[in-house]
Amino acid sequence: MSPKTKKTIEEKDLKVEPTKSLDIKESFDLVSKNYISEKAASAQSLNKYTFKVPLSASRVDVRLMVERKYGVKVTSVNVVRLPIKVKEFTKVRYARPLTKKIIVTLRSGDKIDIIPQ
Repeated sequence: MSPKTKKTIEEKDLKVEPTKSLDIKESFDLVSKNYISEKAASAQSLNKYTFKVPLSASRVDVRLMVERKYGVKVTSVNVVRLPIKVKEFTKVRYARPLTKKIIVTLRSGDKIDIIPQ
């Protein structure tokens, strides 16, 4: 690594802020839609929680909103874009829209109570 590159990395501001694409109310509602499937339910034992979010949501937005809403520390965020899927049912064709799924990994010891008991 050259000294010039090392200097720019040290001077880089590491403060993370939400993107300007979403307003405050919309960004807080990002994580209100949890995604429940067999695979997502089994991943919760590994501190991984899955949410369905708008296409305009970024990793940084989701990480900040999960940390603020649930009071936990997020270690990683993975993004899965589910493609448009065309289905046909008795000569009627319809398409499932393009959606975005976010998988959030929490610090060990943290937990989100998505389904209250």
